[in-house]
Amino acid sequence: MKSFLERFYEGVRKEIGDPHASARVTDEELLEDLHDTDALVFDDLLKATGQESLLGYSEATITFRNGVGFYQLPDNFRQLLQIERRQSGKILDILRSKTFYEDGTGVEILTSTRGFRLFPAPSITADQEWILCYLRSPGRLHYARAGSIASKGLSTGTPPASGGELILLDDYYNGTEIRIYQAGNNAAPQVNTVTDFKRTSSGRGTFSLRYEWDPMPTGEIWYETLPTVPRKYESIYMLDVAMKVLERRGKIERLGSLIARRRRLWGHCKQHVISNVSDRPPQRTRPLQAKDYVATGEIPAW
Repeated sequence: MKSFLERFYEGVRKEIGDPHASARVTDEELLEDLHDTDALVFDDLLKATGQESLLGYSEATITFRNGVGFYQLPDNFRQLLQIERRQSGKILDILRSKTFYEDGTGVEILTSTRGFRLFPAPSITADQEWILCYLRSPGRLHYARAGSIASKGLSTGTPPASGGELILLDDYYNGTEIRIYQAGNNAAPQVNTVTDFKRTSSGRGTFSLRYEWDPMPTGEIWYETLPTVPRKYESIYMLDVAMKVLERRGKIERLGSLIARRRRLWGHCKQHVISNVSDRPPQRTRPLQAKDYVATGEIPAW
């Protein structure tokens, strides 16, 4: 089984339909076009499903400290849902945007610094771990041979020349789907979800995963991070990038047929995603008041 990126390179060159034009386009150029296209497709899906959908839902742990009001956001952060303090799987306290509260208490996102501040700053006797619940943007794709594997984890490898770019930033891959597409023990393919990503001192990183591998992969294991669109609709990326290449090179005679195929495929893809996005956060209709607070306290008592 090939990785998505390997199928993507082959698919784009097939759609271009001109071996001379294909030969002049490098994998690196196609990969850059893919990242741009992925972002546009992601935005189109958001418009189709509604801004309240949980497309790209992610979580990250934030440690609150006494008197500290400013904190960093994970890279790829797009939209705040809420911040929760949990214990044994139960939510004890919730913080949301201060626009939800009539007294202005809560969280303010500082997009210019990719961070946020708390109102008021915590007044606590010991550090507290909170869970940032947020929506992410699409990330950079890559595939590589895994360094090692655990029942609910995987260490990264170095991508090959055409394998994309590994982004070694903590929490960057949180919420991303990852697939093992080649392994022993009949363990491929398998798809899992990244719950946490940490850079290691060796210049690699470690994925923590939501589910245990079943069966456990053995031998030489190859993994990939996945794009937003499900596999049966991934030709959307190939068609979009092929049209970009043809337009740049003035080869417009094939565009009509590609556009028609893309339109039909997008219609099916959009309906598939809409029908599978069922979890939606509550819509805000007015600022929260005291009577709206949950029993444990919508706003924590510092």
